[in-house]
Parts: sequence; structure tokens; C-alpha cells
Amino acid sequence: MKKIAIYCLGQRRPSFFAAHAKELAKCKYENFHFYLLTDKVDDKYLQEVGNILKDKVSIYVFENHPLNFMNKIAFAIDPERSNHEFSIKQDEDCFMLSESWDKLFEMADTFQQNDIAATGVISNGIPTPELLLENHAQEIKKELYSDFCKIKLHFHPIDYTSLNEDYSEWIPENFYKKVKTFPHYYKGIHPVRVSFDCVKKINDHIIKNFKQTMTPKNTEVIRDNIKYPYFCNGVMLIKTDEWRKIIYDRSLYVDNFDEVPLNKYRDRHNMNLLINTGIPIIHTMYNWTPNWDYENELISQIIEEASK
Repeated sequence: MKKIAIYCLGQRRPSFFAAHAKELAKCKYENFHFYLLTDKVDDKYLQEVGNILKDKVSIYVFENHPLNFMNKIAFAIDPERSNHEFSIKQDEDCFMLSESWDKLFEMADTFQQNDIAATGVISNGIPTPELLLENHAQEIKKELYSDFCKIKLHFHPIDYTSLNEDYSEWIPENFYKKVKTFPHYYKGIHPVRVSFDCVKKINDHIIKNFKQTMTPKNTEVIRDNIKYPYFCNGVMLIKTDEWRKIIYDRSLYVDNFDEVPLNKYRDRHNMNLLINTGIPIIHTMYNWTPNWDYENELISQIIEEASK
């Protein structure tokens, strides 16, 4: 049983913290420790997490600062503090049930030498929305594929218009082939990332069919280093030593985040991303299409459904 650290990067969604803790408290896998790395929030949220997870949680509060994201990552990988063989990075706006946590923990035993990271089937994550629709939400797959065909990509934050086509049908393989050759390091693009309507349709379906959609499945894991050119890493399981190599290599950086370095490192060393893991994860929404009132209500709905 591998020793695993979970680093939840908290900022402005403290009502979600206890929901994450409650699911982890129900896990069968026991050799984990939850690190809540958060900006300043009301102490009541932190106390609730502590009461739920007790000796399985450590809470660190960072001063509100634009660079806190990478400050938290640097804190997480500090070898003087972390002696966990594997780490899970979890953005606070990604939620999964205890069964999914257990399945992700168990994936640590399946890592091969050339595997860089494993992730769940994130509802609007890249490159997983089609996998979620195929394996967990078939009822809305046809409608969403039709929507994907109609969405035009634009400047977010660079010019993606060259990826636009008049699609008669949505064929994920063809889209990802085009993204692979896109001449920029920001390849984290997909119609779902620029469409609030698509995100909402997927979220609405999950809320309506919560336990059915959010329950993990046995699927054939894809070890990919070719087909899917980019990973937006909202939730990932990674060997801690490998994570340190990425974060400490300044030649990989293009901005103040760890996403591009992970993908550049993966490409440089021809490493596999483990996807199609059968682990459904709901990601509330992207900040490219912000609607905070909607997100707050969605988080309340997720908490309510998970507690049933």
C-alpha cells in the first residue's frame, strides 16, 4: 500500500472543503494524508475539515497573493516536508466520491516506468470530456457532440481560430490531431472549455443522475503518449520525485503555473498519461467562462447530492 499525499489547493470555495474531507473519511484505503493548502478563509471551514479527518489532515493557510498557486506547489514538493512516494494534486473545484478516491489510490500500484501521471475522467477536463460522455453519460453524448461541432474557438488567451472547421460530426481523434500540431505551448483547448452552455449541460446531467454518473466503472485504462497532446491537470496522481523534477526544471516554464511544464516534460521524455480510468470527477467550471453565482449554487447541489 503506497504512501500517498493529497494536496488540495484551496482558494475561494471553502464550502467545498468539508465535502472533500467527508468523502476521504469514508475511503477504504488508509495510507493517505490530506494537506489543505488554502488562502485565508473563515476558520469554521478549517475546523470542520480538522474534525472530520483528525490526524489524517494538515492545514496550511497562505497569505492571499497572486502567486499562491505555485507557492502551494513548492510547499507540496519540498523534500524536507514530504516523504510520500506518490502525490495527488487536487484543485478545490474538482469533486469525486469516496469510491473514486479509492480507485485513484489503487492506481499507484499500477504505475509503470514510463507513466508520468494518472487522472480521472474529469467532466470538462482536457482530454477527458468524450470519455466521460462515452462511459458515464451516454444519454447526452449525441447532444454534446453536436454542440462541440458548432462551437467556434477564438482568442482564449491566444488565437485558436485555426482549429475551427465546419464539422459535420464530432470525431475526437481528428480534433486532437489538429491540437497536437497547433504551434503553441498552450494546447489546453477544447470546445467545452470556451462554452459555459456545454459545461452546464454536463453538470446538469450529473446532478440529475448523481450517484449513477459519479460511481466509478471498470474500464480499460489508456496509456497514451501520442493521441492526446495535452493534459489540464485539475486532478492528477504522480510520483512525488517525478513531480519535483518537473517543478524544479526552470527550462520548462512559460508562465507562473505548472501545467505547461508537466506537458513539456511529458513530451520531452515520451511519457504516458493514464486516462480512461473509470474515475468520474466533476469540475465545476473554467474561469474562461466565469459565472460565480452559478458555481456557488452548483457546489451546494453537489454537496447535497453527495450527502444522500
